[in-house]
Amino acid sequence: MIRLAAAFLLPLLAANPRPNEKTVPIAAHWHAGLDSLLRPFHWLPLSWPRLDPHVYVRLRVASPRAGARFWINSVPVSPIAGSAGDFEITNPPRSGAHMWISVIAAEPPGSATLIISPRVFLSELRLQACPGSIRAAVWIRNTLENTVNISLRAELLTGASGAATIPPHSAQPVNLELRDTRLSSGTHWKMNFVLDKYEEAVEPAYAVTEVVTFSVAEAGTAGCR
Repeated sequence: MIRLAAAFLLPLLAANPRPNEKTVPIAAHWHAGLDSLLRPFHWLPLSWPRLDPHVYVRLRVASPRAGARFWINSVPVSPIAGSAGDFEITNPPRSGAHMWISVIAAEPPGSATLIISPRVFLSELRLQACPGSIRAAVWIRNTLENTVNISLRAELLTGASGAATIPPHSAQPVNLELRDTRLSSGTHWKMNFVLDKYEEAVEPAYAVTEVVTFSVAEAGTAGCR
């Protein structure tokens, strides 16, 4: 569940594990050493788990330092836009492979975890909750090799829905707006975002649900017209 107040940019990838995700913890203690240029670095051992081939796997590191670069063995992993500590794993190894995650840094980062999710999922949310209305921009990320069609609906008092065609290896927003006079200043709500990913050549259809907790801003708050 994601907690939200008033009007914010919220990276969904930075939240706690969600119902549609599984986590694989990696050893919590980082080992210290020096690289060939005598720079301090830290590393963790990892044995790659047995996974369904139709899942998306990324590395999540708690509290990484700004600009920190991570490697799996000698291959760099790229930070995912819109996240805070998630890194792309472009070529997952075979099951049981022994690996090392490393970072050049004087101090070790926080714990590291593998996050396993569907290949199409909600990756980022911008939500503005004003008296009487909610505006949301929800980014849908497609990690497949082909284009997918999706629909997205928000469920709270009244509903709103939208649809999009997402190109491969990209993310784009779906904009939704709900209006209801019961959304008064200072009240607290939970809203469901339900993503329906339609069947295509690679994957069957499935649904992904996010639950967002938020409070309505006071009248006159910036952005609330």
